[in-house]
Amino acid sequence: MNVPKTYSDWVYCFERLKEGNIDDQVISTMEKGSIEWTKGVAERFTEQLYAVLENRLKQSEEQLQRNINNSKGNKSHIAKALLDARKRLSVLNRVAMLPALPENVRETMEYVIKDFAGKTMKSLEESAKSDRTGHLGMEIKKNSLLKFGDLNNHQSSSNVQPNLHSESTGVQPNKQKGRRIILP
Repeated sequence: MNVPKTYSDWVYCFERLKEGNIDDQVISTMEKGSIEWTKGVAERFTEQLYAVLENRLKQSEEQLQRNINNSKGNKSHIAKALLDARKRLSVLNRVAMLPALPENVRETMEYVIKDFAGKTMKSLEESAKSDRTGHLGMEIKKNSLLKFGDLNNHQSSSNVQPNLHSESTGVQPNKQKGRRIILP
């Protein structure tokens, strides 16, 4: 795979990311890439990147739900499901922090991932309230999805929530209500 330098090179990488088969190879190549950030390219590029993140977040949500459903309430299986989801979010965070992206785009994409993790955690914590022992809730907090940034070297440089409707990014995120992950 060639290091992306043109819009079409990047689109090829985005397509490989959607497939999800060779993430490390694709992301390592993308981290070395560059692109001339002109108005038309910036908008299309950002829309493509956002589509990849949304697609992969949806897949992650579905996989987490399947894993939780298959856990049959076993706390260690639920913990593994959460850790697996956190790893998937960490991979997406690497994509959001690509050096070729301007800072405002990195912040926006990181916010999309953090928002997903926050809404999912809220849903999990609400579902865990039905466990009278409180053990399930403790397991969920201990294996929080919000710690996805701890799994890679690319830490956020800002706690500011960016403007998701920024004209410079061209991204118009979907207005979604909280994600629903229901524990068995």
